[in-house]
Amino acid sequence: MVLLSATAASAQGPSWGSADAPLRPGDRVSVWLFDRPSTGTAWTHRAIIDPQGLVQLPLAGSIRLGGLSVAAAQDSLRARLGTYLQPGVGAFLLERRITVTGAVQRPDVYFVDATMALREAIGLAGGVADNGDQQRLVLHRDGVTHQFRSWQAAAGDTTRLQSGDQLVVPRVAWYRRNALQTVSALGAVGTLIVSLTR
Repeated sequence: MVLLSATAASAQGPSWGSADAPLRPGDRVSVWLFDRPSTGTAWTHRAIIDPQGLVQLPLAGSIRLGGLSVAAAQDSLRARLGTYLQPGVGAFLLERRITVTGAVQRPDVYFVDATMALREAIGLAGGVADNGDQQRLVLHRDGVTHQFRSWQAAAGDTTRLQSGDQLVVPRVAWYRRNALQTVSALGAVGTLIVSLTR
């Protein structure tokens, strides 16, 4: 069995992800070989596509996957590992490298399935922190910044991730998180000013 997941295209709005989107440096390819005929043992290897677009696999050597579509990459891997990829013996998995930062519980670099959407990625990072804005999300992709409002609704489910994406959950301004205290403080200051000017 050979599995190489592909990015699904959004049904509405801009093309946020496509099954034909090329692989990029930073993507990760995982290869599993179970009960290899030659040794009777299992073998697992993970490789990151390097800046030159290459991955290094012990059984296959150097393979250029960067810039290839998912289908073309799948063909290349099958050709190189065809001897080992008998039915039920092996599998591939493509994962995108993304960064989730800002007001989340566990900001970090994550490798995610190519079908993962915005909301799932924030969940992977532990969800929005107490000081995070539940309504706003910023996506940096290819030098362009996209702002999402109410991202936990439709956009959070349909916007697919690409390698290199940077997700940022903005922090809520202090005065918004402490509205009651802010109003009380302003009221006290106002009262003080009035009393001093009498």
